Amino acid sequence: MIQRKERRGGIDPLTAFRFIFVGLVFALLLWAWILLYIVESGRWWSTDQGMWFLAVVLGLAAASLVYVQAIRARRLNVESPERLAASYRAATFIGIGVAQCSALIGFVGAFVMSTYWIYLVGLAFALTGLYLVGPTPREIARRQDQIAAQGSPLSLVQALMETPPPGWRTERSS
Repeated sequence: MIQRKERRGGIDPLTAFRFIFVGLVFALLLWAWILLYIVESGRWWSTDQGMWFLAVVLGLAAASLVYVQAIRARRLNVESPERLAASYRAATFIGIGVAQCSALIGFVGAFVMSTYWIYLVGLAFALTGLYLVGPTPREIARRQDQIAAQGSPLSLVQALMETPPPGWRTERSS
């Protein structure tokens, strides 16, 4: 798929955005794999440390999911296709950062509690948040419904396909 798009003149901005998103998701999964080598195998499922950090992870994870939902509810700027694409990208990247907080606190918890499973708790919440905020066809269609409810005729997909992010170099301009 990538090779076909490259032969046609480059990867479109929406596809590139999705590749970045997938890379960020895989980074969280790589952390899980790395922790398998850092935490002693006999302590992966250990609960002999105080469970206080679990409350921290669950509290921050719940707060991050609430914030992700708030980000998803924000209106996009529909003044022009460029502003629409920029506001969608900004909201999505903010949502990605917020969603990943759960995994990050779980990662810290793996060291604080000297156990592996606490990262998996944070990871589960992070993946849920990423599923909600990611640039999937489902999320873009939901956002398009929001745009239509605002009374705008703009197409989010078209704006994302035709409006490259700042600093993007196309093969035609290089």
